[in-house]
Amino acid sequence: MESALTASQFDCLQRVLQQSGWHLVATDGGQNNFVGWEAHLRYEKDGAILTLIQGERAGQAYYDYEANPKALMQLQPLLAQCPP
Repeated sequence: MESALTASQFDCLQRVLQQSGWHLVATDGGQNNFVGWEAHLRYEKDGAILTLIQGERAGQAYYDYEANPKALMQLQPLLAQCPP
């Protein structure tokens, strides 16, 4: 599986979100397809919803995100603060 984010971007983005007034409103996780695990961190701010996803499948770590349209509009400036 190809990651949308690097491990350092994933960690940095968590810090940037908190510093930018986003709120961690939910966490979830568990075993994924019996060959790995996955954790979801849901952040919200003013109707924007961004879920950061970290997991491992068959020994390979991956980092991804899901975002509603309002969050997608804000994502690039946030990621610009987190070099790859």
